[in-house]
Amino acid sequence: MKLATKIVNVQKMLTGERFKKLRWQVRVHFTLLDTREIWFWLQKRFRGYGDDDLWGLDWWMTKKIRKPFKHFVANQKKYGHGCPSQLTMDKEGKNTMTVEEGMKEWNRILAKIDKAFDIEYEENMWTDSYSKKTTGQRIEDSKKRQEGMELFGKYYGSFWD
Repeated sequence: MKLATKIVNVQKMLTGERFKKLRWQVRVHFTLLDTREIWFWLQKRFRGYGDDDLWGLDWWMTKKIRKPFKHFVANQKKYGHGCPSQLTMDKEGKNTMTVEEGMKEWNRILAKIDKAFDIEYEENMWTDSYSKKTTGQRIEDSKKRQEGMELFGKYYGSFWD
């Protein structure tokens, strides 16, 4: 099909009755938005993030990492593909524990990291469960989040399946 024919077909499609309402909705939607919001939306479509995401990069990263990481943890528990060698060997290369023990430890570490992302998400979303927590519970959550994020940094190169 030639380009001119494709253009004519698209023009016919966009002038049809069923697309008039859609065009109106899109036009109204974009006129109600601030021009910055349109710019941020375009940035997100073309480069994957907008300048507004940089205002809270920690929150943006939490939203991007949380769901795939949960899937990774569930997959690791279900199939147990392996664990980092640093859990089962010392610096000289001698075995310090069996692979089964290493897998159990790896699953405990992954659970702590997963919990840290959950706490971060709850805190940033200000969920009902988070708003009902006492100061003591929030302090305890903060310690768990800190521990999980430190483990995330320590084992960052080990999240492969």
